[in-house]
Amino acid sequence: DYLYVADPINGSDLTGMVEWTAVSDYCHGVFRQLKCLRAIKNGNAAKVVANRLFTPGTAEWDAFKHIFWHAMNVYHGLGKKFSRGLGKAWKVRPTGEPNPSGEWDILNNEIGIKIGGAFRSGDLKAPANGYSHFLEDYLRRYVSGSAEFSRPYGTPEIGRNI
Repeated sequence: DYLYVADPINGSDLTGMVEWTAVSDYCHGVFRQLKCLRAIKNGNAAKVVANRLFTPGTAEWDAFKHIFWHAMNVYHGLGKKFSRGLGKAWKVRPTGEPNPSGEWDILNNEIGIKIGGAFRSGDLKAPANGYSHFLEDYLRRYVSGSAEFSRPYGTPEIGRNI
């Protein structure tokens, strides 16, 4: 069985298919299943925001989805280790399918993990009632590389996932 999803991680993967066994194995256990459900919800939200801010299917759109998804996972308390592991499990492709290394996606996931951790710890602060929009704007500028905006958590990898 394959899990066909709204692809919260990488809409430009060759087939968009996820090897459900790898994700299922990672999400095994009641506590982790709950975290996985929340992470998938965050991934779907990342895609909605990416669709609004970038042209779907572009490299910037893809990088934004990865960064936003993992930032939300960590900010919402799912943990850095959990988010990193789920991102790697999600990159596994079904037997016989091309399996891109996912190198750029993994690097973008790491940027999101760092940014989510900075928001969670308070190193990056958002207005009390505007976290969501502040994070969207912060990450949009981060991915776009606005001239006035530094990238203290690493440079996003913008390009084809080969």
